[in-house]
Amino acid sequence: MLSSLLKEHTTLLHQETEKHPWVKLLLSGRLPMPCYIQYLKFFLPVYSYLEYLMVNKNWLDDFVPEIVRASSLQNDITELIDSDVPFYLDSNNAYLAHLLHQGGENLNFFIAHFYVRYFGDLSGGRLFRDILHKKYGLKLTQLNYYDFSDFLQKYPGGIQILRERLDSIPLSSSDKFSIIQEAQIAFRLTQKMMSNALHQALHH
Repeated sequence: MLSSLLKEHTTLLHQETEKHPWVKLLLSGRLPMPCYIQYLKFFLPVYSYLEYLMVNKNWLDDFVPEIVRASSLQNDITELIDSDVPFYLDSNNAYLAHLLHQGGENLNFFIAHFYVRYFGDLSGGRLFRDILHKKYGLKLTQLNYYDFSDFLQKYPGGIQILRERLDSIPLSSSDKFSIIQEAQIAFRLTQKMMSNALHQALHH
């Protein structure tokens, strides 16, 4: 099954990401808020692009609108900095640059990033939301990104529903191999964005 293969072959990278300084600082309550906001700003156009593909290519669009994150990210950023943040590509957004350069017409590419982003949000989002609410004093209206209540109301099985949906897609062995490779790249890009958020927020 694709979902099992993805989990097996990304476990070490997942663990590395959990140990990244950005995550450790966030969990400890010591992440400077500009570093958190910069992280959201990096990922807003990433989700916007993935969700554009989801809708316009009809790729896993059976979960739209409940699973989409871009509008929630935009709302959170606006709440946190009290101004609109444009959809932009800056020189440090390697994740978005990779998406735009590599994946517009490739379903396997999309599946890999769907797995890393949305599975990760569903599995770890509640922890991040609780910490940001309790340790940083953020209001729930500033934490919409982590709110999957509409999705879970429609799909009570949660992440298991996503696993079953991925496993139902007819794919060859080479397709699965390419998806696994790209998912590994997605984890590395996530780590890079965390590092860039730390650097850019602390040095500007």
